[in-house]
Amino acid sequence: MRCRRTWIAAVLAVLAAGSCSSGAKRVCEPAPGFSSPANQCVAMAEPPPPPPEPEPDAAPAPDAAPEPDAVPEPPPEPPPEPPPEPPPAVVIREKAIELDRTIQFEVGSARLIEDSKLLLDDVVSVLEAHPELVLIRCEGYTDSTGRKRKNIKLSTKRAKAVMTYLIQHGIAKKRLRSKGFGPADPVADNDTEEGRFKNRRVDLIILKRDESKALPEQPPPDSSTDAPPPSP
Repeated sequence: MRCRRTWIAAVLAVLAAGSCSSGAKRVCEPAPGFSSPANQCVAMAEPPPPPPEPEPDAAPAPDAAPEPDAVPEPPPEPPPEPPPEPPPAVVIREKAIELDRTIQFEVGSARLIEDSKLLLDDVVSVLEAHPELVLIRCEGYTDSTGRKRKNIKLSTKRAKAVMTYLIQHGIAKKRLRSKGFGPADPVADNDTEEGRFKNRRVDLIILKRDESKALPEQPPPDSSTDAPPPSP
């Protein structure tokens, strides 16, 4: 009878152990007395699993490349200065009218080339603006090549051609004279082509002035006079 109770208690203990949840943990201890199984098992809940360890912080992303400092806009460029005015082609000196280039003719003749006609147009404008230059002489010169007599004749024709051009364009005949001097009074070396070119010329010499005939200087225009009167 005693063995039967022991066997039944053992069976009940096994069934109780199976009924414990899978997550429970059995603890067996010696049971007191003869009526109990040799070991008494008690189901105990397992402790909860430890919390997962925090993952190591991801390596910090490399800092984004710093934005370049904003480049300041360059200041606006000042407007370009107007080019300087070219020097005048005709300038009045004390004893002569100075030209910026040589009066030229076709080879071996007294026929003016076109550029020299433009230059003489400037001379006309200057003489009109300066009536105090009451007597001008056109003096013709040649280089030293060729016969002297021929050169004097050619220089005389060229000086007269310049005077005629000025008269035809409005300068009074009484203000002009002409004379040819041939190879006399060279201004450069006749042994070089450049020198000979400079010697073939017509000079405008001032023979007489009359300052009483000078035109009064015109005052610069006053822009304020052009403005409309203020409204009342």
